Amino acid sequence: MKRFSLYLLLSISILCGLSSCFSDEDSTFVIYDDTGIVSFSVGTLKYECHTTSSKGEDSVYWTTIDCSRYKFYIDQVSKNIYNPDSLPCGVDAAKVICTLSTKNNGIAVIKNIDNDSLKFYSETDSIDFTVPRVFRVLSYSGVASRDYTIQVNVHKQYPDDFNWNLTVEEPNLAGLKAMRAFALNKEVFVVGHDGANAAMYAANIYSAASWRTIVPNVTLAQDVYRNIAIKEETCYAYSDGKLLSSPDMVEWTEVAAPALRQLVGASHNFLYAIATDGKLCSSADGVNWVEEVTDTDMSFLPSENIHLYCKASITNPGVTFLTLVGTSGSEVRIWNKVEEVDAQAQKQEWIYNNVSDDNRYTLPYLQNLQLLAYDGAMLAMGALPGAEDAGVAAFSAFYRSTDGGITWRQQSFYALPEQFRSSTTCFALVEDAEHFLWMIGGESGQVWRARINRLGWKEEQKYFGESNTASGASL
Repeated sequence: MKRFSLYLLLSISILCGLSSCFSDEDSTFVIYDDTGIVSFSVGTLKYECHTTSSKGEDSVYWTTIDCSRYKFYIDQVSKNIYNPDSLPCGVDAAKVICTLSTKNNGIAVIKNIDNDSLKFYSETDSIDFTVPRVFRVLSYSGVASRDYTIQVNVHKQYPDDFNWNLTVEEPNLAGLKAMRAFALNKEVFVVGHDGANAAMYAANIYSAASWRTIVPNVTLAQDVYRNIAIKEETCYAYSDGKLLSSPDMVEWTEVAAPALRQLVGASHNFLYAIATDGKLCSSADGVNWVEEVTDTDMSFLPSENIHLYCKASITNPGVTFLTLVGTSGSEVRIWNKVEEVDAQAQKQEWIYNNVSDDNRYTLPYLQNLQLLAYDGAMLAMGALPGAEDAGVAAFSAFYRSTDGGITWRQQSFYALPEQFRSSTTCFALVEDAEHFLWMIGGESGQVWRARINRLGWKEEQKYFGESNTASGASL
């Protein structure tokens, strides 16, 4: 009955419009049969804001936020309308003021959430978008109609929240005396030794509590965990004088037998290693190795806890910024290089980062230093020597650098929970393909995971062809 009344009101409004137009004998009035929604937007909405008092207590209050910059995309084929960039967490989706326009003065009505009843759309009425809503656009002639499903996406998580979660306490990992962690495809591998032999375990990134033993097809050296590098989707390991490669860390194939002291890492283009003569060298295929050029004596290269950080240039294709970080004794050694793959480019040298006396933000010595790329910067952590004597947690310090390792700012944001237990010399940190950080504790076998929420958000489709846009569409 409500539907009949709505169509009756629509017919009356159309007739009134026609009569007013026909009163002018010189006027020409065209009634169109086709219609559709050609634009949709939201404006200023209610927003639940969280804040922290001076006492560290959480509090909540309501304010407003301008959401007009969030674009809504119209897929005229499937007749779906949505915002690929979700509105901020805290927006009240139950009370949304929206604006839409139609082709050929079509009239928009809204279907009830619970039944098929319809009501006229109004720019001044708030609409409940906690669920997708069906809008029907009726042509001015009353002959045609089109139904659209409009979804107002609101984030359910705050973008920069980061919380560690314990997934398992794995006995096999607890038994390792040394370890490193590596991410390859959809797997996380922990490679180490049990005091006598090399040992390797793996977990799928979607099942962090289930670990399996990896049995390679070759015998690997006890210290192989120090000599592993991932280049593209291939793992390389230097073991007993041989360079091996593997797609899965199970089936290994010999590549060459270069004279290396340690394999230190890989960029997208090259493997990097320290040769037996103490020189830094590189190779594109693992077979042919070339000595690198440095600006100072290579005796300043690190000898332990070596990590290679790579960051591709966002302005110059083929250019990668490299940072080599490690320790020698109780000193931190950092080197930088600009890697270029253009055949015409001049080969760049490695620059030793000699810390200046006035630099207050240096990376301190940390036991079993771990370093990786995370959220667009370098993230380093390790165990603070003598932390217990100083009355602080051994794993309280994370350091972040955005300038190639020149300055490092301590980050409490990433701090491990008080429940984390580990040896201070045996633990590992790695990022997986879904941007989760994994922290594995020695002796305890604890596996903790965490991710900055926004790094896990998926990007929705934003393009539907020339005839389907956010601001208008050809129907």
